Amino acid sequence: MAGQPRSRGASTQTLRQGRPKRRLAQVKAEIRTSSDAAERLMAACDYVRGALRRRNPDQSSADRRVDDLTRQIIALGTELLREQAREPRKAA
Repeated sequence: MAGQPRSRGASTQTLRQGRPKRRLAQVKAEIRTSSDAAERLMAACDYVRGALRRRNPDQSSADRRVDDLTRQIIALGTELLREQAREPRKAA
C-alpha cells in the first residue's frame, strides 16, 4: 500500500546493512588481483576514505584513527625514500 512501510523478514538485510560486507569483498578482490603495490595501497585508501565520508557515530574517534594511519603512511613513505637514496646509482 502506498505510504506504508514494507515489512521484512528477520533475515532480510537493508542495503545499508549489507554495504560493509559488499565493500570489503570488493576491496579485497581489487587488492588480490593487483600486482602493483601502489595500486593496492590506493584501493585500501579508497576503502578507508569511503568509510570515513559516511556519517560516523563517534567522529572524533574516527578522526584520531585516520590521523594515526596518516602518520604511519607518511613514515612508511619516508622510509622507502631513504632506502632509495641509499641505493647505489646504476652506471649508464
